[in-house]
Amino acid sequence: MDIETSEQLAFIPEQVESILMTVVDGILRTEVYLEEKVSHWVNTICDRSMQELHDLSKPFKYVVSCVIVQKNGAGFHIGHSAYWDISNDNICQV
Repeated sequence: MDIETSEQLAFIPEQVESILMTVVDGILRTEVYLEEKVSHWVNTICDRSMQELHDLSKPFKYVVSCVIVQKNGAGFHIGHSAYWDISNDNICQV
């Protein structure tokens, strides 16, 4: 496999982060937190993110999750765990 092909097939977290930030910004930029809209925002962010990642046409499986909480000074804790092949798998968090 040549370098160009290798780069085309590489998971580049910075590229994915940019895509995801664009999706989130496009949906939430002008919004004010309204609990009744959160479900719609979450679904839209996940759907558009998955579509944008699919459009990269790279041979990956993607998992997209979205959490929206009101910024009110309360603490928020989340955790996740994954087991993967470090030479082939990666993560991007936005």
